[in-house]
Amino acid sequence: MEILCELQDKFEITIVGEGPMLKKLKLKYPKVNFLGYRFGSELADIYKRHDVFCFPSKTDTFGIVMIEALANGLPIAAYKVTGPIDIVEEGVTGYLGDDLENNIRRCLKLDRRSIASNMNQKWSWANCIEILHTHLLKES
Repeated sequence: MEILCELQDKFEITIVGEGPMLKKLKLKYPKVNFLGYRFGSELADIYKRHDVFCFPSKTDTFGIVMIEALANGLPIAAYKVTGPIDIVEEGVTGYLGDDLENNIRRCLKLDRRSIASNMNQKWSWANCIEILHTHLLKES
């Protein structure tokens, strides 16, 4: 999370959620807009008011927040690690790589309507069930 906060002079950054580092981050990064925990329609409105969703984790294996962001047409900027590589289609729904700032800048050029449409096809309930069945068959 701190790597994203370090970009406070280059982008207008909003962070939703709370955690053990919140107080420290608020003090260290005064330009970052920390909203605290949000959910439901309020969270959807936050997604709609922003341009890019940045997923700065290198260890979170599956951030459902990425799918929520895509449903709202937000491109994803993230590292090329497990989790994001399973969700983001490079150059279509976001950009992955070692340079988070560059990934964000590239995401700003993507079409949000196209992203939302792609997401609704790829992450439909029918498709998710098919993915689950495929993985279950591999396990047996």
